[in-house]
Amino acid sequence: MSVVVPMALVVLGSSAGAQAPAIAPLVLTVPSSTRALGLGDAYAALGADPDVIFYNPGQLVPARGLGVGVQRYGDGSAQVTASAASVLAPGTIGLGVQLLDHATSAPSYGALSREGEGALFSRGSQLATGAVVTVGYARTIFGVRVGAAGKIIHQQFGNQRDATPAFDIGVSGGSSYQLALVGRHLGHGLDLGGSTIALPREVAIAGAVPRREVGPLDLAVVV
Repeated sequence: MSVVVPMALVVLGSSAGAQAPAIAPLVLTVPSSTRALGLGDAYAALGADPDVIFYNPGQLVPARGLGVGVQRYGDGSAQVTASAASVLAPGTIGLGVQLLDHATSAPSYGALSREGEGALFSRGSQLATGAVVTVGYARTIFGVRVGAAGKIIHQQFGNQRDATPAFDIGVSGGSSYQLALVGRHLGHGLDLGGSTIALPREVAIAGAVPRREVGPLDLAVVV
């Protein structure tokens, strides 16, 4: 059993009734790993398995093997993820695939994306499918893990579809603790319905104390 103590700073807008901006695609805004979801989705500094390609390519250095995950959002949608990592001297190469299928009643993709993750639990007749393929590489340079990943992002909404490239960059370091700096989903938005919808671009600083055995539990602290 694993326990994580996540801490986050949340900034709220001054107008509670303001409509959230349209962010695309939803497949990039929901948890990308069932393992990470069990740890509060705080994985940029903590992950050390192939799923970390979705969070911080710099953390790929120790990752090895295969990962597969399935998530269900009621009867409205399902997400499948797959990841792999292997040695490619002098570093590690990783591959990640994300696929989110959703049947919605939203009149446009912009309207769907503004609803956020909550929209995934409703079901309608319009098919919205998001897919992402990511390839990353990481190695250690002067004691610091450095990684980069390129991705192709595709979104379909009914008869509308578009694809765009994007990239992630990340660095991390530490032994008894981990510190990480990562930029994710850096690229141009998707053109759906005649308007450009922004990618969920982000730059994050994270810290973690690796999992330790405390009786029957594995305890980790993430900031």
